[in-house]
Amino acid sequence: RRYRQLYERSRDGYVRTDFDGVILECNPPFAAMMGYDNPQEIVGLACQKLTPPQRFDSISKAMRKQLMTRGFSDKFEKQLFRKDGSLLDVEVRMYLHQNAHGQPDSIWTFVQDITDRKLAEQERLRAQKLESLGLLAGGIAHDFNNILTGILGHISLIKHAAKIGAPVTDRLDHVEKACLRAQELTRQLLTFAKGGAPIKKTGSLQDLIR
Repeated sequence: RRYRQLYERSRDGYVRTDFDGVILECNPPFAAMMGYDNPQEIVGLACQKLTPPQRFDSISKAMRKQLMTRGFSDKFEKQLFRKDGSLLDVEVRMYLHQNAHGQPDSIWTFVQDITDRKLAEQERLRAQKLESLGLLAGGIAHDFNNILTGILGHISLIKHAAKIGAPVTDRLDHVEKACLRAQELTRQLLTFAKGGAPIKKTGSLQDLIR
């Protein structure tokens, strides 16, 4: 009675299949998480039809190899098709079921709904991306500020030189170089924004440090 209550009232799913992956029985929580009204609706379905094809083969082969070698598998994350066609994120682990003679006759699969965990992971990744973007924006602002400071400084010196008739060509060269650096910075930023590959080229480490 205790184990029956555990089986029927658990928040997680328990599914028993034959070695061809056909569902022989499951508990009510598994049927509910899959969108079915009762376990009888899901008995007889093939696990392959409940799993997106792009991941079924790789996960099944890995789990079967571990299962037949040691009697249980590692935990694997996968997705299942619910009754309405939507995808459910789950974590599964398989165990060999033995008959009264101690011979393996079917497979028990423990199924845990990890939808909330996946949502929390997505939120954490989103927060990390926002933090990274903040650092990027701060670095860009700092670089642009340095360039603009140089431009404004040389413009001020050019104005002063013009008043006293001093040559300004050298100052204008510095302003032009600063504008070209700003243009290069903008081009790199646009490449990043569009998801392009990083721009790589050989350069002098001494010049970079200087």
